[in-house]
Amino acid sequence: MSPNLPKIGVLVCLLSLPAIHGISSVAVREPVPSSPVEVSDGIVKIRGDGISVNLLVRALDKELGVEVLGLEQRALETISVSLSGRSVEGVLKKLMRALGEANYVFEYAGNRLFRVTVFPAGVEGKTKPRLRPPPTFSAGPVAVPKPRVGAVRIRSVIEGSQAERLDLRPGDLILEYDGVRVRRAPDLVAAVRRKAGQGSVDMVIMREGTRMDLTLGSGFIGVRIESVRIPLEELPRELREWD
Repeated sequence: MSPNLPKIGVLVCLLSLPAIHGISSVAVREPVPSSPVEVSDGIVKIRGDGISVNLLVRALDKELGVEVLGLEQRALETISVSLSGRSVEGVLKKLMRALGEANYVFEYAGNRLFRVTVFPAGVEGKTKPRLRPPPTFSAGPVAVPKPRVGAVRIRSVIEGSQAERLDLRPGDLILEYDGVRVRRAPDLVAAVRRKAGQGSVDMVIMREGTRMDLTLGSGFIGVRIESVRIPLEELPRELREWD
């Protein structure tokens, strides 16, 4: 009789791994670029690497409240800049130089810059932007008697000149040229001759009680002018200290 051998039972457990039906993909959004324009601790900054002119113009309007006109045809161009300064005007002048723009106008409502209009450099076939009527600005109560100050008034604009491209108009008052207060027509003529051939120059005019800062080429402006005396209170308040 054969010996009883112990029976060994082997339990085999088959473990089925859970089927992986699919891997969910998580869309990762690229971070939205911060605005190229910011004001921090009183410093105005414009910074960006390869930003479009269109994005820059929209950021200037949103962050500084300054509308920029005349760059529509350059909207898709890109620019790399790193500019800063304590005044909006100073930083925007640096930006205009970086963009290669030499003809532009700063418009003010009181002391606040609210619009920059860029003009083409007289290229045929391009439509130049037109200045919109500025906001109403009250120069304050009238003093009696009324002191008067000297200014230079534009009588007419010569066709095809840079004055026409900048939309200067009869009746505009020229108050400052290249940082020098001009009170008579000969003052302006002498200042233009001194600056001829020396690049761009800043000029301050007044239109219907509103100050406008322009940058134009030195030399011939293209206006016929006359000396006038105007009541001091007609000057914007921030300019009265000149006289």
